[in-house]
Amino acid sequence: MLLITLNLKLIIPIMLCWLALLLSNQLQLKEQSAWMEHCLDTIGIVGYGSGANSWLIQLEGGGWCNSVRACVYRKTTRRGSSNYMEKQLAFTGILSNKAVENPDFFNWNRVKLRYCDGASFMGDSEHKAAQLQFRGQRIWSAAIEDLMSKGMRYANQVLLSKN
Repeated sequence: MLLITLNLKLIIPIMLCWLALLLSNQLQLKEQSAWMEHCLDTIGIVGYGSGANSWLIQLEGGGWCNSVRACVYRKTTRRGSSNYMEKQLAFTGILSNKAVENPDFFNWNRVKLRYCDGASFMGDSEHKAAQLQFRGQRIWSAAIEDLMSKGMRYANQVLLSKN
């Protein structure tokens, strides 16, 4: 537990929007998530699954929007709004649940944190005139708190990766 806590506190993550815990290789979006309230457009989605006391968290990349204009545009894409994200994701490679494809992590809890904040989990502000929110810091904290309540607090191993 101490190792997990220290590692999570040292991490400066790269962008998320919604969480997917799964055993299958396809994530089906299931419900609106109260903790995931702040993409650029304020919408978040979560999917659930289960696994062992080992957790793999993958952060989806996407780069920053570096101006109000760029962020307003990004709000109309999957990089800034869950409205434009895929409704299913194939979990392959390091996220696969197939032992042949992913012998090291196939039976771990696998979490994909989707990009949509526009500010690499560092933001906690808004631009009211452009109707933008940069709440990545709140999203990260809420996601980790939620994962801890779903069993990550009992983990023996946690691996953070980025694609």
